[in-house]
Amino acid sequence: MKIGIISSAYNCAEYLEEALRPWGEFKEESDAAISVVHVCFKENQELGFPPESSDDTEQILNKLNDEKIIDFLHMERKPLDEADSKSICLDYLKKQDVDYMWLLGLDEIYTVDQIKQIIKFVEFNKF
Repeated sequence: MKIGIISSAYNCAEYLEEALRPWGEFKEESDAAISVVHVCFKENQELGFPPESSDDTEQILNKLNDEKIIDFLHMERKPLDEADSKSICLDYLKKQDVDYMWLLGLDEIYTVDQIKQIIKFVEFNKF
């Protein structure tokens, strides 16, 4: 079973590596593709958030991309609707022939064992 991971990154440097590294480890022994978009959502800009990250998110993403933990990285300077930004990730994953897609918040931290257990649960409880 191939798992596709969709994540949106914006000002999430605090947990970014901790959230994505276990997925990189998981990819070493299982079939998975990680797709990340770095953008400020239009909805957040309307609330006063600046269009560009104010932390090290971009640098960390570039490092993880260089290390091949991230399979697809799209960085956008102009704000996008949340749905449009996730569609960028989805378009990439559809070409990767994934069986399941996992929408990962970059403050959601799993161990490799937890990832495997969740996937095993999904495989056993098809719906």
